[in-house]
Amino acid sequence: PECCTSGAAAYALLCKFAKGANLAALPEEIRSIRVPADVRAVVGRQHQTAVFEGLLGSDQTFLSFISRSHLQITPIAGKPGAFEVVNLSANPILLGSNRLEKAESGTASPPV
Repeated sequence: PECCTSGAAAYALLCKFAKGANLAALPEEIRSIRVPADVRAVVGRQHQTAVFEGLLGSDQTFLSFISRSHLQITPIAGKPGAFEVVNLSANPILLGSNRLEKAESGTASPPV
């Protein structure tokens, strides 16, 4: 996959909502971004072009809200399924209920 620089992608970011899109009708490779379990991944228009264009369909109005390199995901050693997320974009992101501005980071981990 475009996002992965290692062999195995053990995790995925799943799209749960896209304005105007029927997600159930879209193929899995458009609704998800694979995340490697062992190396850093960058998410954004430049890295997963087909995903973001596919989610937006013919209405590309919101494409400008997705930066070329929007966020970086890095696995946390010794914590399977836990990742440090860094916002690389001028556009804020939500990590759970926390709003991350540019250069801010937070931890994403599976529910316990």
